[in-house]
Amino acid sequence: EGKVIVCAHNAKFDMSFLKETFDRLQLTGKICYVDTLQLSRKYIHGPYNYKQGTIAHYLHIKNENAHRAYDDAYVCGQILNHIVKGSF
Repeated sequence: EGKVIVCAHNAKFDMSFLKETFDRLQLTGKICYVDTLQLSRKYIHGPYNYKQGTIAHYLHIKNENAHRAYDDAYVCGQILNHIVKGSF
């Protein structure tokens, strides 16, 4: 059992797909995750919604290729970094 924590924006949605894949492949394991959507709602006050793009814009994080896996993952990590540091 690896000790990996997944970071995602709206992680509950993403984890449902991951769990379905685990089940289909008959894999077991505990999926631990950090949800930047929930953390944003709790700690960042001011944006008009909490979509990843809106939060990124609010925090001045550039995303040159929104909705592309690598870029969205990078932005998600940057959002988490801002929340952990309290720099928003």
